[in-house]
Amino acid sequence: MAASLKIISEQLGLSKAAVSIYFKDPSTRRISKENKERIRRLADELNYRPNVIAQSLSSLKSHVIAILIPLNVSYFSSTFLNQALCGIQSVLFNKGYNFIFIPTRGSNSPVIVRKQLERSRGYDGFILFGTRACSEENMRENVEQMLKADYPFVVLNMPDLGYEINQIVNVTPKSSSAIRYLLELGHEKILLMAGARQAPDTVLAIQEYRECFSERGLAVNENLFLNGDYEEMVARSELLQAINNGIEFSAIYCLTDTMALGAYEALNEKGLKIPGDISVIGKNDSFFARFLNPPLTSVRVLMYEAGKLGAKNLLRRIESNETPRKIFLKNELILRLSSAVYRPLNMDQGIE
Repeated sequence: MAASLKIISEQLGLSKAAVSIYFKDPSTRRISKENKERIRRLADELNYRPNVIAQSLSSLKSHVIAILIPLNVSYFSSTFLNQALCGIQSVLFNKGYNFIFIPTRGSNSPVIVRKQLERSRGYDGFILFGTRACSEENMRENVEQMLKADYPFVVLNMPDLGYEINQIVNVTPKSSSAIRYLLELGHEKILLMAGARQAPDTVLAIQEYRECFSERGLAVNENLFLNGDYEEMVARSELLQAINNGIEFSAIYCLTDTMALGAYEALNEKGLKIPGDISVIGKNDSFFARFLNPPLTSVRVLMYEAGKLGAKNLLRRIESNETPRKIFLKNELILRLSSAVYRPLNMDQGIE
């Protein structure tokens, strides 16, 4: 006879409901540790595995969260995204939830999100990411699709768009601004290696750049705005071209550490030393930043923490229908050896 909840409950002298509660959520506090261990051992002996589909039908919950990432390329090449996913998993795992990706393709991010939602029936909630493919307008369309669908959801990796939704927003205070820090070091020719032209982080970075220069009465040279598309090789190519075109700069701020890698390669190829000739600052404080030569100064973005808080907020919404919460996490400038006080440089002397 195949093992069942009834057989396990009868052999252990427990109610069927208690056994069912354990299998739905092994971390539950409604059952003693002793009885949890008894249930687990007998289930192993009988080779019993709960029927997830049957559980979902009986409870009207799947205990599965859908991850919506509106991007046409591989998700897992991004260390930035992976940090957030690790934070999400740490919370969902402890609460007995799983997550699933809904990979689809589309001409733009709202089309991808629409297709993902069409394929996402039966999940308990959603985590929506902003990506490199999203303009601010795209992000608004994606949030409005979620509001219209009326599912529990939380938003990560987007600026505050003014909606009353569950969202974790990563912001950089003035005290951690890379541009302000470089200006304080005496740099006035700062090259900004941005991501995609339409991406909100690019738009915000250029806005901050203009504000910082305006505060000091400095003119802005738009030739110092480059787009590395968040890719190492693209950033390397763009920087090499800028140097070959005679564009002068004494510091570089890259909107990802991955693009900073490309900057390191280009500067090394041209015989320019970091930070003796050119200071470099990245963003995200990726795991490899401290292992570069020299170790990379970077703006730390708390994506692991954002993932954890986002998952917690979503589960509160699912389980108790709490009012949406918007939480702001402050980025932090981590100083290492790739940035230094400005020293005049004739760039021709360092270029091979």
